Amino acid sequence: MKMTRQKRQEIVKEFCLNHNGIYSPGTFVEEVRSVGPDHPAYGYFTWDDTKAANQQRTWEARMFVQGLKLVFEVEHISRTGKIKVQEREVPLLLSPSSTRQEGTGYYMFDPDDPDHLEELRRQSVVDLKAWIERYSVALSSAGLTTQPLDRIISILESPPAVLQAAE
Repeated sequence: MKMTRQKRQEIVKEFCLNHNGIYSPGTFVEEVRSVGPDHPAYGYFTWDDTKAANQQRTWEARMFVQGLKLVFEVEHISRTGKIKVQEREVPLLLSPSSTRQEGTGYYMFDPDDPDHLEELRRQSVVDLKAWIERYSVALSSAGLTTQPLDRIISILESPPAVLQAAE
């Protein structure tokens, strides 16, 4: 069931108000299950245990690969002919956001593939924007701004030719 963020916020707020300001996922699921189809969040959950178990294993398989890295070396040759080797790390696997809804999995990241680099930049922008949304209040309370991150986002969102000029 598709549910808006606003509706979910209302449901969670009401739940917290009824449970001493605490949101416990286990308690929430128990309450939704006990109320049944009359609960506004009931349709959001998978109640078929076989399907739920398969979804859990799929989630576990995603967690199994989370954080794995591909390490490769990059050589930089200066005008004087001096060679500098740097080690870079990127995700071992890349999950294209455009195909996630269909359940498509991951593909091995290739640092020489412009499409892979573009997808990595796009995902980086999404993650940075989410981070800013989540932590901007903490930053401002410490007297900091998001300007450096906003600049990084702006560069990452630029066409590849602009990115090369920025390097």
